[in-house]
Amino acid sequence: MSTSSLGYSATTLNDLLRRLHTIGAVKIDTQGGFKLKLHEKNPNAPLSPLYINLRIAENKGGPLTFAEVAEIAKFFHAYLRANNVQFDGICPVPHAGTPFAKELQEIYKKEGRSIPILTLGKEEDASGRHIGVLLETQGLSRGCKVLLVDDLITKAGSKLEAIKALLNAGHEVTDCMVFLDREQGGPREMAELGVTLHSIVGLTSALEVYKSSGALNSEQYTKIREYLKQAA
Repeated sequence: MSTSSLGYSATTLNDLLRRLHTIGAVKIDTQGGFKLKLHEKNPNAPLSPLYINLRIAENKGGPLTFAEVAEIAKFFHAYLRANNVQFDGICPVPHAGTPFAKELQEIYKKEGRSIPILTLGKEEDASGRHIGVLLETQGLSRGCKVLLVDDLITKAGSKLEAIKALLNAGHEVTDCMVFLDREQGGPREMAELGVTLHSIVGLTSALEVYKSSGALNSEQYTKIREYLKQAA
């Protein structure tokens, strides 16, 4: 589906991608690399040549401001409406997904639609931090369909934990909305649980934008593409 049929233009999306790089939400290091959440379970996995941080300042000092959060939520809203994705409530994956879920809720509120936000807790044990039980439903009844919302997806580890927590609480989860798919197997893992992954942009497309804008040189571009092939 073209971006024009989703209610926004390719130019608008590309402008946002470039701004994310400018504010430091996209970092590139093809020499040293970065550790990702997936390295908690697989420490021997290759380091990532780029790091994408779509968190706000209150969440581990992330670079996003309200302006970027609001714009991403508008992309979510346009996509969900164009694709007729049905849901009764929104559940952010804690804590990166929370600002986008809240802003999306506000967009629907302005349209006269009240959509509850569900809140998941986090637990910590010897193996690290995990998503725990459902803490708050804002009155959403059991058995209702919940849209999972997060910033991006690499592998589906945290999403799978969130889905299982929601299912255990008696809710239905068939769709997950993220801004960026790093194209490293996440959608396939989600599909195994019967959940469709929806993303505004894939990493391959984002790389093309950064290459054309000069944020990536040819050598960096090639190394990142090789990394993605190996990590898919």
